[in-house]
Amino acid sequence: MKLCTVQPHMPDTLSAGVESITSWLIKAADYAADVVVFPEMMLTGYDHQLHEFFKDSSWHAQVDKALTVLGDVVDSTGPSALFGLPYPFGDG
Repeated sequence: MKLCTVQPHMPDTLSAGVESITSWLIKAADYAADVVVFPEMMLTGYDHQLHEFFKDSSWHAQVDKALTVLGDVVDSTGPSALFGLPYPFGDG
């Protein structure tokens, strides 16, 4: 099994997270990686933009959509991806 770890610049938006993860998955596939490991919160980043992101009541739906897109990327490129993201659990 080939493992690839990535420590990229953290994204400022959800779409930037999807773009970055996609780009790195394509690169990892070129090197025949089986699994690509990203930092926690790689999908959204950590910075102040999260406060605004969470104010939008549809943030969880946006995360679900991003996961669907990334699932398609994984299916087409080959390597599995491990990355952190916010996700609702229980009451919050």
